[in-house]
Amino acid sequence: MWKFAAVVFIAALPHTALACGGSNAAASAKSAADCAKSSEMMGANCSYATGKMAQRVLAEGDTWQFTGSMKPVDTVLANRVSAPFVVGPEGEMHIIANQVVEEMVNREITTGRVSITGRTLTISGTTYILITEYAQPKS
Repeated sequence: MWKFAAVVFIAALPHTALACGGSNAAASAKSAADCAKSSEMMGANCSYATGKMAQRVLAEGDTWQFTGSMKPVDTVLANRVSAPFVVGPEGEMHIIANQVVEEMVNREITTGRVSITGRTLTISGTTYILITEYAQPKS
């Protein structure tokens, strides 16, 4: 009986919520601390590592603002954090794939100039950006 109940319980849980921080992920739509849910955004990277890094950058990072273009990349970082975009003169700042970035992609805002606000944290020589807000600048 218990095995059946456990299987039914596990099957009823949303799979993306398990991969991205448990039950809070579904309740906090468009949250900067939650990793992106689409497989296109995550690629071969780890959703758990991405979610944990997003939480760490949000908690420990410095406030950061930028207006410009985000360059899409297919780089797989050594720690498997999903960072599908970079910014900076040499593309050295990696943008974490969180739900805010996923919303930007869905609204096709990542293809041109964008104003973004967030947090930045450098760990072991890699600079991570966590976007918390965005806007399209007036032309």
